[in-house]
Amino acid sequence: MGEAIITRRGGGALYYTNTFSQGFGHNSINASFDCPFKPTMLVGEVWLFYVFSPSSYLQQYRQFRCIDNNLLAIYFGQIDKMLISQQGGGTPVIDANTDGYSRTGNSFVSYNSGTGKITINFSTSRSIVTAPSDGCRGVTYCQVWAYKFR
Repeated sequence: MGEAIITRRGGGALYYTNTFSQGFGHNSINASFDCPFKPTMLVGEVWLFYVFSPSSYLQQYRQFRCIDNNLLAIYFGQIDKMLISQQGGGTPVIDANTDGYSRTGNSFVSYNSGTGKITINFSTSRSIVTAPSDGCRGVTYCQVWAYKFR
């Protein structure tokens, strides 16, 4: 686990972030984080690491979740499960067939109000290769951001 960061922003808003890393060779990543408050909005991100000689890149999936619909529901309701995927520095690409996540489909970041935990549970059906082969080396990293607005 990474180091949790909790800060209070202007106007009483709260902000929390934490990370989890694992080595190459995994088709999934599953991590839970103790959130010190009930968030209004969550952002979760996972990284798939690729190697194509002589370079490498990350494919990043970032998902936005609306947790509290009472605050400006007209705006926050529009972003639930919104997903951005970006390969390296290229154009964002969402592959819902391989990874099963889309703007309105499955979520990989969630909050449980009973336990106060944020969970990232992401898996892919991509082929995972081992060195020295080129290709996807697996899901290696995840990060969460939680926000509470008044």
